[in-house]
Amino acid sequence: LSSSQKRGQWGERVVEDMLRAVGFIEGVNYSKQDVNAVGGRPDYKFLMPPDRVLFMDVKFPLDRYADHFNADNDALRQQAKTEFVRAVKGHVDALARRDYTLNAKEEALDYVLMFLPNESISGFVHEADPGMIDYALSKKVVLCSPLALYSFLSVIRQATDSFHTEQTAASIMQQINKFNKEWQNYVKAVDEVKDVFHRLTDKVDSIGTDGTRFKKLNVPIKAIEKMRTKQGIAELPAGEDSDGLPFDDE
Repeated sequence: LSSSQKRGQWGERVVEDMLRAVGFIEGVNYSKQDVNAVGGRPDYKFLMPPDRVLFMDVKFPLDRYADHFNADNDALRQQAKTEFVRAVKGHVDALARRDYTLNAKEEALDYVLMFLPNESISGFVHEADPGMIDYALSKKVVLCSPLALYSFLSVIRQATDSFHTEQTAASIMQQINKFNKEWQNYVKAVDEVKDVFHRLTDKVDSIGTDGTRFKKLNVPIKAIEKMRTKQGIAELPAGEDSDGLPFDDE
């Protein structure tokens, strides 16, 4: 961790381990180094339901922290502590000036996370300057230790899962309502077909040999047959237009 680049890589590795631990997927739950509307490049952007984002930068002020514990006397230790506090405050100020939330392409939460990837360093910040938390909050910056970040990520994941569950439940209810509407239309259509079928059946029954219309037609035919018989008119020879007449032999 001798260079700022190596410290940055190590801090990123800590973040990646925690993201995997809580089940985050890049491109789904978060993205890295996304350029915002004015060219800023936050280290991480977390996607929060329903359509919000939360930004985070990783800072690792190791130099002055190490100087404090490696100092040979109290004066050097105090000087290193003062410079450490100044360095942390400088990171907070720089992060506030970037104003990721104002310049975001998406609707962002008002606060930005500043991740300190070491519990000892994070604890030393509060020890060296108990007012640092309030100072950072006044700048819309939240100082975040590994344990605190894990808690943040767990809450985000739970909120995301709950939101998706609610969305799924809402979608299911919409589909149920849609099915119910279509089912009512289907039942109505079936009833209409049944009514048409019953009316058609009644018509068929009325013209059948047992139907009322057939019986009504057969009354004058019987009367004609009686008159023919009474007048002694001979029947038509078989095969001469006699087929198909609904005569009743009774």
